[in-house]
This record gives sequence, C-alpha cells and structure tokens, in this order.
Amino acid sequence: MCLSGCGSSPSHEPEPWSQGYAPFDEMIATAIDEAREGGAAASQIALLEQAQDQGEITVEMMRDAVAGVSDCFELAGGTVQIRDDIIVPGVVWPGYTVGFDESMGEETIDLLVQSCKTTEYKWINTVYQTQPTSRQALGEYVLSQEPVLRDCLESYGIATEPDANGWELAKQAVALDDTDVMLECFAAADIRSL
Repeated sequence: MCLSGCGSSPSHEPEPWSQGYAPFDEMIATAIDEAREGGAAASQIALLEQAQDQGEITVEMMRDAVAGVSDCFELAGGTVQIRDDIIVPGVVWPGYTVGFDESMGEETIDLLVQSCKTTEYKWINTVYQTQPTSRQALGEYVLSQEPVLRDCLESYGIATEPDANGWELAKQAVALDDTDVMLECFAAADIRSL
C-alpha cells in the first residue's frame, strides 16, 4: 500500500546557466564570511546580511553599495559618475566610473581604487551578478538570441545543430578556436558574458 508521498520524485536538473553556481543561501553565507575576513566595511556586511535575510540582492541594495564606494572615492580625492547599466534585459547593474588626478601616480590610484572596492562593493557586486535571479535572466536572454547566434555562426561557415538552443549556440561560440568569431557573434547578440 502506498500513501501520499510515495514514489520517486523527478530529479530537478539545474538549468545550464546555473550549473557550477551555489544556491543563494550558500553563496551569500560565503560572501559574508569572505567579506568579514577580507576587510569589508560594516556597511557592505550589513547589506550582505540584509540580502541574506531577504533571499536576494536587490537593485536598491546595489545602489546603496555604489553610494558607499562613491563616498570612499570622493574622500580619497576621486571624482565619480554613478550610472545604471543593463547586464541583460531585466537586470539593472548600478555601477560607477571613477577618476583620479594622474599626478597621484598609477600605483597610488590603483591602491585607492582597490581599497574602496574592497571595503564597500566587492562582495555584494559579485553575488549580485551571479545570484540565481541574475543567472536566470541571463539564461533566458541568451536563449532568446538563438536566431542571431545561429545566423552569425553560420555566416562564418560554422555548422550548427538544427535543434540547438541559444545557450548551446553561445557555448559553441565559446568553444571555437577563433575568438574573433565568438566576439563578433556575442556582439551581434549583445551578450556580454556567460
């Protein structure tokens, strides 16, 4: 006799764009530990802990992190332009461009940039770009670019499988010996990374 719950449940194979990435709870716990050990400011750790409680890093949290890194740069004598980029449709990436007086010297500027990024931005940015919601949006976008990728690859004389989806075609482009073809096809499909 079998009661409810008997039987084997189908195994859920992760989407190809999620393979190799930890679930969010593991990802954020690791980031918090690394941030504490790596010199993150209390403000970045607080944002990471907030994300841990909420189950994701939101655009608003990223904007708070960008404000923190911007303040750090300005205190160090830098000028900052804050901007929103679109990684893929549906994923806004709050970022910045920073400039320093070149008379400070390249080594000093590099140290200041790395210091501010580490204290205010490094771990939250990494998790934001690789969290499941961002990876899902990336995967869906790459899938939608199947016709563009196929046309581009075939225009270079590269045979494609008729039933290959956009992700498979993008991986095929990555595996090519000719990096220029991959870059051309990714540019045509507006794919910045996998």
